[in-house]
Amino acid sequence: MKKLDTILNYCNDERHYHRGSYYRLKSHGDNIYSLTISVPGFCGENTPHPMLKFSYDGKKVDFISYVDYETNPIKTLFFDEESELFFQKEFERLVNNFYAFYSHKTDKKTEF
Repeated sequence: MKKLDTILNYCNDERHYHRGSYYRLKSHGDNIYSLTISVPGFCGENTPHPMLKFSYDGKKVDFISYVDYETNPIKTLFFDEESELFFQKEFERLVNNFYAFYSHKTDKKTEF
């Protein structure tokens, strides 16, 4: 969880533009967070591609939901046992993407 802890240190709810997408790590309070990569639309909107919401108490991650409005069909999932592997893979992918983005900004490297 070192990568997650590292990126949570930079959680300021702001969007950061990087290579055609916006990265946003948002705190929703009560140890609930979302990792969102969104793409800009023609009318100034930002569309999640994807957004994964989870709770994290410093030791354990509990998944809540996942949405991706750029896929066809649109994906909207709430966590359950059947979707656990999907959530684990997407979470790891997003954490790695966010870590690469933030470590590039800070020139820090941490083991996962």
